[in-house]
Amino acid sequence: MKSSTTIITAYFDIGRGDWTANKGFREKLARSVDVYFSYFERLAALENEMIIFTSPDLKPRVEAIRN
Repeated sequence: MKSSTTIITAYFDIGRGDWTANKGFREKLARSVDVYFSYFERLAALENEMIIFTSPDLKPRVEAIRN
């Protein structure tokens, strides 16, 4: 019997692109949505089943990367 692992993840824009030093945040905390999608591209390459929670505006991008 072959077992498989389902990966569960979530992608939401929590505004980290706006976490700038001008707003009192350390510079290294700012990350754009594009940075997170570059990380997701590596995860999406896995052949595992995935459950991905996201917002309606990011859904097309998640589907395009995963398909």
